[in-house]
Amino acid sequence: MPSRPITLGDVARAVGTSLPTVSQVLSGQARARRISERLEARVLSAARRLGYRPNLLARSLRTRRSMTIGILLPNLCQTFYPAVVAAFQQEVRGKGYLLLLSNHYEDATLMDEELSLLEQRMIDGLVIGPPAGGRAAMARVLAFAARMPSVAFDWHHSRIDSVFNSPASLSLAAARHFQSKSIRRVLGITLNDPTAKNARPRDSRARMQRFLAAFSGVGRSVETWEVTGAEDLAERVRRGSASGFLSRFEGCFCTNTILGESFVGELLSVDPAILRRILPVMISGNLAPTPLGRHVAVVHQDPAALGQALASRLLLRLGGVRLRPARVEIPPRLVERS
Repeated sequence: MPSRPITLGDVARAVGTSLPTVSQVLSGQARARRISERLEARVLSAARRLGYRPNLLARSLRTRRSMTIGILLPNLCQTFYPAVVAAFQQEVRGKGYLLLLSNHYEDATLMDEELSLLEQRMIDGLVIGPPAGGRAAMARVLAFAARMPSVAFDWHHSRIDSVFNSPASLSLAAARHFQSKSIRRVLGITLNDPTAKNARPRDSRARMQRFLAAFSGVGRSVETWEVTGAEDLAERVRRGSASGFLSRFEGCFCTNTILGESFVGELLSVDPAILRRILPVMISGNLAPTPLGRHVAVVHQDPAALGQALASRLLLRLGGVRLRPARVEIPPRLVERS
């Protein structure tokens, strides 16, 4: 038969003090209740020795806090989002919080359902990625955020704390790098596939628009490919190599990691010589050495910095600090990767 759980009463008897005193120490109220450091240390030592584990359900009913943070994102299949969540978790787990993760896959109806489920589970706070749908969906998200501590991630609005990399800063970093290399002719590759599950076409288009505005000018030109996926990109690379089209460019700007790695990989298999004349620049959250054996430049979205900033804003709000909604933009940096 399994042994019964250790209770607060067991700890109190082991120390020779009252049950309320043990409860106050283990809930972090020793200083507020003027409990001596010596007695506090004895209680903590006894709890560890006996193997006491708090009844989290009872605590949540008593405090009306679940110590759970909800995270709702468009798609956790993207490699970037899990890296941000991992950094966020490192920051909040020391405060005793657990994470409840959810996806809405760019579906406004599913997003509404997931928000309702998160609220029913009495989460204490919410991190919400880019919402799905139009104005009505945005209004529902903002109404939800008004009822509990919330932080937006990867989008911004004046009525909610927002932590993000802006398309303007990401694309400007790429444009400036090409300019520093005296590159004048660039091929831009963006995604135009509303069914894509591992990338957000809306983000891809916004980044390209910003890049065109920042780079195009006297003596500089950009031609763009809007591809529908990996097969479309591969076919365009094959045709562009055979016709000599790709030989016209000195640089290639890819609006996300998938496009960048796919472009380089296809050229390596079709015409590696072109890669000795063209510099690929991609927006990515990954700084690992490329498996493609090719030097590239990365506009780095630092997932650790984003996760830490998300945690910082949300923990302040969970702690009862009254703050005006703030836009926290994490600037990217361009890194040479090989």
